[in-house]
Amino acid sequence: MLNAITLEIERHLAENRGAADSAEGIRAWWLPARMRGVPLEHVIEALERLKDAGVVKKTQVGVGYVYGAAPGTPTRH
Repeated sequence: MLNAITLEIERHLAENRGAADSAEGIRAWWLPARMRGVPLEHVIEALERLKDAGVVKKTQVGVGYVYGAAPGTPTRH
């Protein structure tokens, strides 16, 4: 399931390079309808993997985090 979530996040970023959202927003808006019920922890784990790979950046905003495409890094497919 993590691989599928990761691929959908990468797909969304490839189509919307300026997109950025919280993990909750990513689950609600970036994932296909059939995947919107996945545990939030899975979405966060996929985002952290992408962050560690340099694909996404994580920015603290208030008490939460926003994830978006890392600058200068092409999205993997």
